[in-house]
Amino acid sequence: MTQEIEHAFSVEAELEQVWSFIWDVKAVARCIPGCEQVDTVEEGKTYKALVRRAMGPFAIGIEIDIAVVETRPPEYLRVEMSGDDRRLRSRVNQVISLTLRRNADRQTEVAVNGTFTLTGLLASMNKHLIAGQVHQVLEDFASNLRAAILERQP
Repeated sequence: MTQEIEHAFSVEAELEQVWSFIWDVKAVARCIPGCEQVDTVEEGKTYKALVRRAMGPFAIGIEIDIAVVETRPPEYLRVEMSGDDRRLRSRVNQVISLTLRRNADRQTEVAVNGTFTLTGLLASMNKHLIAGQVHQVLEDFASNLRAAILERQP
């Protein structure tokens, strides 16, 4: 099951502030619903994360490998993520691009685009349920990111 991801939101901060925040990996991890842990393997290149959350009737726990595959500071970042929930014999693969654009005075538009692919037992769930879950994660991430960036402003 593959789903396209398209989500955009604005942050009341300068583009450079948003870019800098995105590279604070621990802070960004706290913005991702269900992300319990993130470890740096190679700064700016590879990371490992643990995400636990409910998806429909299942409690998932996925260890995710994250690779930064392209950057164009301070406006573009692309990452590839993959991980397994061994208990549910399921795999997730994601390719996510973040594009930052100055939107207005002290405001930055963040566009999230990519694909989300799920295989195994979890892929057998209703695709509308999965789409709703992905949409909710993106909404919560946007809200958490906005709040975290605003907290850092002087």
